[in-house]
Amino acid sequence: EYLPAVTLTENTAYYLRQGQGVVVAHTPASLGRIRLYGPMGQFLGLGEVMDDGKVAPRRLMSVN
Repeated sequence: EYLPAVTLTENTAYYLRQGQGVVVAHTPASLGRIRLYGPMGQFLGLGEVMDDGKVAPRRLMSVN
């Protein structure tokens, strides 16, 4: 199944890693699961676009 990709800024990636929902500038119009990437293209994990338009973390990779 295809999941849309979203690239996060450094700030939004930080808050998402803390478990918080974040507002992302170019969020897909449809609700549901998305792939999350950091500002340098690294895969961060999976998130979900919620009813309020925020992106919430669902399954994140450990990034050091």
